[in-house]
Amino acid sequence: MTDARLIRTVAAVIRDAAGRVLLVRKRGTPTFIQPGGKREPGEEPLATLARELHEELGVALRPGALRLGEFEDVAVNEADTRVRAEVYLADVDGEPAARAEIEELAWVEPAAPGERVIAPLSRHQLLPAVAALWSPVERGPARHYAWGGDNDGWHLVQRGELSVIAERVPPGGRERRHRHAVARQFFYLLSGRACIELAGKEVALAAGQGLEVPPGLPHQFMNPYDEDVHFLVVSQPTTRGDRSDD
Repeated sequence: MTDARLIRTVAAVIRDAAGRVLLVRKRGTPTFIQPGGKREPGEEPLATLARELHEELGVALRPGALRLGEFEDVAVNEADTRVRAEVYLADVDGEPAARAEIEELAWVEPAAPGERVIAPLSRHQLLPAVAALWSPVERGPARHYAWGGDNDGWHLVQRGELSVIAERVPPGGRERRHRHAVARQFFYLLSGRACIELAGKEVALAAGQGLEVPPGLPHQFMNPYDEDVHFLVVSQPTTRGDRSDD
């Protein structure tokens, strides 16, 4: 099996007054995607976005577009290919209309986009990310997982370049010593006490204290005390596929 090819694009999240997000469908495909496209050689991302929005929708990109980050998922219409998009929250001048290779536009609720065919990058990552921008995050509906026996975790934020998880480790619990080559992490204790062994030195933490773990340093979170410890772990970028046990 060959490694997936990677396509790099620049994409826009354009919202209307009701908070709906604009998706576009190109001629000859049933799938809706974000407006945007590939960069020309030497072209800056916002220049690409302005060009694509003008060519495909007939609108002008306003100054001040906000970068949401890079998002990656399976590409549509191309086998063994992934797409990585640099995404901007953008305002435009003019009324978007289908032009050039665009055949249809759709305004969708980011939290409930409906049954239309939507590219994985938009449906599973960008639309949830936009919906979460103005929505408080609660642990209750977050995806739960268990690790190392009796340890619990909840994915509060898991997309693009950012991961925030809440975890609980009971007395005597510990993770395996490991390191992340790329991700930088920050551990912050909400309640209880814990120790983090970082590059051979143990650091004791109490509720209200935190510790940053730079990329590449071996570390191990442990609870040698007699009560549960609850804490947050912030990772940037996410640690998916970026872990090696020591």
